Amino acid sequence: PETAIDLNNLALVYHSLGDYAKAEPLYLRALKIEEGFYGPDHEFVGMTLNRLGLVSHFLGKDMYAESFYKQALAINEKIYGPYHAELAPDISNLAEVCHALQNDVQAEFFFKRALIIAEMNGLSRSLWRIRYGLSRIFAKQGYFDAAIFFAKHAINILENSEPDISGMEKASQRFFITDREAVYIHLADILTVQGRISEALRAIDMFKKEEYAESSEDALKDGDASDIPFFNSAEQE
Repeated sequence: PETAIDLNNLALVYHSLGDYAKAEPLYLRALKIEEGFYGPDHEFVGMTLNRLGLVSHFLGKDMYAESFYKQALAINEKIYGPYHAELAPDISNLAEVCHALQNDVQAEFFFKRALIIAEMNGLSRSLWRIRYGLSRIFAKQGYFDAAIFFAKHAINILENSEPDISGMEKASQRFFITDREAVYIHLADILTVQGRISEALRAIDMFKKEEYAESSEDALKDGDASDIPFFNSAEQE
């Protein structure tokens, strides 16, 4: 098992550096050792399977990622039960892979399941991602009101959290910001298509993307974007 730990640790280094091609074979070697030593249903096996799911997704190998995530989920359900907090980010990741594979029925199912678990356990870090995922699914299906609702609630969570990223490396800080920026731009795009320009500019203004707002400023007739309510009356109910 010491060899598996060393392999996992080295894989994590490459993983954190974004070198997923080097991390993948190390995780696979660690997985083989763990399955042989601990058995196929051990939590360490589930952990390594989840990491393989992540790197496979980043490498564009989504069919493999789906298989790894589903194996990990089956293990973790046995260990923790169906509604444990540990499962929410894993199910959300599985939903993302299903979405990437154009299997939006399964993606919606897994996002909704992850949402229930995250809400039960107060997992704000997972909640914004899950709501953003559901928003993308609903937008693709043409349910724009639902898409806007979930995107706004995802952003509301981000606006009410202030994580300290000062200790991160520059590349990590940029990824952190870009990761969240996508939610605001997604919402602004939907609102723009729906003709709700002032709300779109409000969403962009909240993320302080002035260059985006300036390119659309002729469409804003009602004053500064920061004065526009984020949630309308129907969305507040």
